[in-house]
Amino acid sequence: MYEQEIWPKNLPPMNHDDAGKVFKKTIKKLIKKGTYTAKSKK
Repeated sequence: MYEQEIWPKNLPPMNHDDAGKVFKKTIKKLIKKGTYTAKSKK
């Protein structure tokens, strides 16, 4: 699981919108790896 980075290193300070974009990319990576599951679409 930890062979590849999960979170980008040395990010500059960000506002909430930019941080949200980074979170979404990170979650997509984790879902693709099978480490995390997408929320249900109920």
